[in-house]
Amino acid sequence: MKIAAVHVRRTLALALAISALAGSAAAQDMQFGVKGGLSLAKFGGEDNALGDFEPDTRTGFAAGAFLSFPLGDTISLQPEALFVQKGASYALDEIDATLKVDYVEVPLFLKARLGGDGIRPYLLAGPYVGFRVTAEGEGEVDDENSNTTDLEDETKSTDYGITGGVGVEFGSDGAFLLEARYTRGLTSVDSRDEDEANDIKNAAWLFLVGFRF
Repeated sequence: MKIAAVHVRRTLALALAISALAGSAAAQDMQFGVKGGLSLAKFGGEDNALGDFEPDTRTGFAAGAFLSFPLGDTISLQPEALFVQKGASYALDEIDATLKVDYVEVPLFLKARLGGDGIRPYLLAGPYVGFRVTAEGEGEVDDENSNTTDLEDETKSTDYGITGGVGVEFGSDGAFLLEARYTRGLTSVDSRDEDEANDIKNAAWLFLVGFRF
């Protein structure tokens, strides 16, 4: 719990740092925003099953902040800092198991706006690096008895991957936005030696709402 608290504080500090940088946005044509919403995560990779049981979706949330640096009339560079809940759930014979792996993710997007004033669709794509906050397994029997196991020793502390998404902005001075993106890890979350590790990669759909100032 202490480790998780430290990472949460770091997440908040990173978000506050982005907010502080946004104080000079007007002078540098930067834009600052916040976003949050739903995370629908499921493990990918060749070894994502637990025996004969395929992974189901773990429903969580994501929230954070972003900066946008215009590179032209329609293209911008957009770094973000997000807390994202990932992992997967499994319906075993008598146990509902959930593997919870939460990250502070820092994606770097190239964003392309497709419209002018008013309603503006956009596309974004780029890499991300994720810093693990917590990793644990939770098992529940008959919706009553449950136990939790720490899995931090079995999972890597960092994750790398790619993200692509679409969205739409509304308004001009301040923009309300709706966004859907898909993230896919490029490295296994299993921290064991290469000859022993399973090929289990993070994957998630994020559905976000936000506001750009």
